[in-house]
Amino acid sequence: MGNCWSWLMGQRTGETTVKTPLLSGQRQTNKAPPFTSSHVPSYASQGQPEQEVVSCEPGAPRSVRQYRPPDPDDTGTPVSIGKLEDIKMKHVAVESLDKMFQDHAKLYNDVLKSCKTMKADLHDFKTIFVAETEGIPVLQSCVTCLVSRCGKAKLEVKRLKNCLKIFFDPQEVSKYCKDSSPEQTLEALTLFNRVNKHVQAVLNHAPPVDSSISIILKDERKLMNDILKADLEGSTGPNSMKACVENFKSLKRISTNLTVMTKDTDILLKSIIDASKAFFKDDET
Repeated sequence: MGNCWSWLMGQRTGETTVKTPLLSGQRQTNKAPPFTSSHVPSYASQGQPEQEVVSCEPGAPRSVRQYRPPDPDDTGTPVSIGKLEDIKMKHVAVESLDKMFQDHAKLYNDVLKSCKTMKADLHDFKTIFVAETEGIPVLQSCVTCLVSRCGKAKLEVKRLKNCLKIFFDPQEVSKYCKDSSPEQTLEALTLFNRVNKHVQAVLNHAPPVDSSISIILKDERKLMNDILKADLEGSTGPNSMKACVENFKSLKRISTNLTVMTKDTDILLKSIIDASKAFFKDDET
């Protein structure tokens, strides 16, 4: 990881032509199409883009293009964290560039692993309290149930950087536990701390990685020129250039995904802090 962190220091425009009889002033010999046609006369002569109208009349022709789903890369809508996958960079023959790409891919994959494990542990934590919350295990209700289960056992909650942590004595929790299964309560306490551990990992590591990638993307042209300067032999040069282009696309995707994970995790941390007020309920009374 030491070497890995060393890197942390339109629209299409078309031209209007006058080749069509409508715009060239030639006389039309055919009748104009009825209003229910899928096309209307061009507005290009008025400086407006040509438009296509789809008829609502039964039996009128319809274009398949109107049903084409938008390209995911063009919507700007991030995918859910559960659908994110590890990034694997392509090999570049220039050693310094290749190391840069591989290092950042590893850093990203580590953050993604922490984020997915955080989600899984949170799910397991909530599952423990399904019965007590009548099938709606909201985080705040789950924490309230956890405090209730622990009874008189001492639970010390400390706020650390980007997380909370519960300090407890397993023997004391087992002694005062109000639940018939102290092991399950101990598991809940452990899961709560594990969720926070992964929250901390995401929020501590994701922003520096994203910041480093932003710097790299600003030097994209310069870094690609390094491949040309390397004077690689045969097909190695073109192949490395192609791999470099793909890797920069991957870096941009990584940056977007890191933003999604950071925002999602930050929201979870705020929910955890709010839910943890249940630990101090006795102090307020």
